[in-house]
Amino acid sequence: FRTSTSAFLDELRSSTPAPGFDAVRIPGDRQFQQREIYKKEGVPILQATWDILTDMAAEIGVEMPK
Repeated sequence: FRTSTSAFLDELRSSTPAPGFDAVRIPGDRQFQQREIYKKEGVPILQATWDILTDMAAEIGVEMPK
């Protein structure tokens, strides 16, 4: 099953994209690509969220990473 499914998805991805698109994507492709980026570069955190976490850490005496 896995082999046939993988072959089917490869065939879909190798199809010619619709006008205005650069590739044929399968549900989950974008998330997989984003996950790989996050693994290499880290997960972005909004500055407002970072500020809240920094304040909370200071209140309980935990040092935040730089």
